[in-house]
Amino acid sequence: MPYIVTTSTYPSDIATKAAERYFEALQKFPVDESHVKELVPAAVKATNQGLKVTGVLEVKEGQLEAALKRLTNFMVMFQTIPGFEYSIEINWKVEEALGLLGMELPK
Repeated sequence: MPYIVTTSTYPSDIATKAAERYFEALQKFPVDESHVKELVPAAVKATNQGLKVTGVLEVKEGQLEAALKRLTNFMVMFQTIPGFEYSIEINWKVEEALGLLGMELPK
């Protein structure tokens, strides 16, 4: 069960437009709790370059593809906002990463 981490950045002068689009995207592509558990819906940080928003989803077993599809559709809704950039990353839990090496956490 990996984590999906999204990071969005945009200039502060488009914050209202980004927030409005966020509400639209949530209505069109709501979080499906059968696919993910939302650990951090949207943590917002002000920077010298504007705003940075981080989200973290915990993917349920066998739901990675569905979760990525929904999230990609959600984020694509922001592409027409000039200055808005985002990334989507998959992060494995340490137990999963160790398992890829044939190892496990000590008990």
